[in-house]
Amino acid sequence: MHPRQRKIVQMVGEHGRLSVGALAQAVGVSLVTIRHDLQALHQRGELFRVHGGAVALQSHALRAGLQRRYAAKQGIAGYAASLVRDGDTLYLDGCSISLALIDALHARRGLTIVTTHPDIAERLKQSEHQAMIVGGLRQMRNDARIGAFTCSCLSQLRFQRAFLGIGGWHWQSGFTEPDPLSCAVKNVVAAHSDEVVLLADSSRFGRTHPHALAPADAAVTRVITDTRLSPKYRQYFARRAIRLNVINAPEAVSGD
Repeated sequence: MHPRQRKIVQMVGEHGRLSVGALAQAVGVSLVTIRHDLQALHQRGELFRVHGGAVALQSHALRAGLQRRYAAKQGIAGYAASLVRDGDTLYLDGCSISLALIDALHARRGLTIVTTHPDIAERLKQSEHQAMIVGGLRQMRNDARIGAFTCSCLSQLRFQRAFLGIGGWHWQSGFTEPDPLSCAVKNVVAAHSDEVVLLADSSRFGRTHPHALAPADAAVTRVITDTRLSPKYRQYFARRAIRLNVINAPEAVSGD
């Protein structure tokens, strides 16, 4: 996506609705260029093109999140895609890096992708992969589906690889989440996956939340993050049975 278009998506997400004129003035291009951008973004499912402007999708939290530290998250997603093989069944968690991962999987064939988040499902409409959307209770914090029904459905499946986001990680408490029901979904997915890969930019490390993945770090086989990760955390993972992939991206050293 062109940087100008990323800015358009971010602005529309923040304001809910913006006119063609306001967008053209904000990004410094002509009305014709903005109309072309909005049409392209509408076709890709990034926003809704309406008469005179654009409106944000009903749920845009992940899209807005992807714009923060975009280069680092793109690098993490690109490396994650290299782990996937044609024909795999994958689980994609409701995190912003998952959106970038879908785009990075364009060269793979015959994938089945399972998710519980409507933003991920919406993005999958633009891909050729087979999608399975698991329902359940709506989590108010980030719009994912959670609860006993969700966990029951996921327990019937088997994944070659599960790509999970995480609320935080600390060397004393391991991988943690702020919400117990979200944590329960991750635990079920991890228990039914051959490989569990955490996708997290380095800002997640050092944070801690009340609910830990069980059993502690044992469920996670690989972590992919960026070069801002503290050396002390790198040393910790080097001593554990968890593979650590640190991805270099321009944004990882130049700032948010």
